[in-house]
Amino acid sequence: MNEIVEAIQDLEIARQLLPIWTNWGVMDESVSIHSLGISYLTHLGQYLGYVSISEFPVARQGDYANIGDDVRPDSIWLDRTTQNPFLIAEFERYSGIDDQAKLESKVANLLLAHHRLGETAKILVLAYWTQGLASLPDHARFYQVLQQGFETSTRQKVKGTNRANLLLFQFLHQKQSDQRYCLVKILQRGRQ
Repeated sequence: MNEIVEAIQDLEIARQLLPIWTNWGVMDESVSIHSLGISYLTHLGQYLGYVSISEFPVARQGDYANIGDDVRPDSIWLDRTTQNPFLIAEFERYSGIDDQAKLESKVANLLLAHHRLGETAKILVLAYWTQGLASLPDHARFYQVLQQGFETSTRQKVKGTNRANLLLFQFLHQKQSDQRYCLVKILQRGRQ
C-alpha cells in the first residue's frame, strides 16, 4: 500500500502524465480540473501496471443489486492476474465545509461499489482538490461512513466494511498570474 500512497503523491509522475495540470495550467471552468483528476488516477493505475478504467459503471449485482443508485466511480484499477478490482477512486472539488456532505456521498459511492464488486478492492481512494489551502473536511466522518455504512435516500441500509483501506488525498492548486490553476502538491490526509 505504501507504493500506492507514494505514487499518488509523486508530482514527478504527475508531470510526466499530465503536464497540462502541473506545468501549463488550466482554467477552472466546468469540470476541467475534475477531468484532469480522473485522468491522472486512471493514467497512474496504468503506469503502475494495472488495467485502469475511468467512470466505469458498476453492475448491480450481489446483495446490493437492488439497493442504492447506480454507481460509476471515477477510476477503478483491476489486477491483471486476478482480474479483480484492486483500487476504486473518486475525485471531487472541495471548496469548504459546505462541501462536506458531497464528499461523504463520494465515500458512500465507494462503499457501495466495493460491495457490488465483491469486496475485492483493497484500497478505496477519496481525492479532493482545493484552490490553495482550504479548511479541511471532517476526515473522521469519512471513516465512519466506511466502517458503519449509510442509509440510502430510500432508507435502505448499506453496511460498512473493514475489508478495504480508505485513503484520503488533498490535491492543492495554485492560481497563476494568467488565472490558470496548476497542481502544486498532493498531500495524504486522514489516518496514515
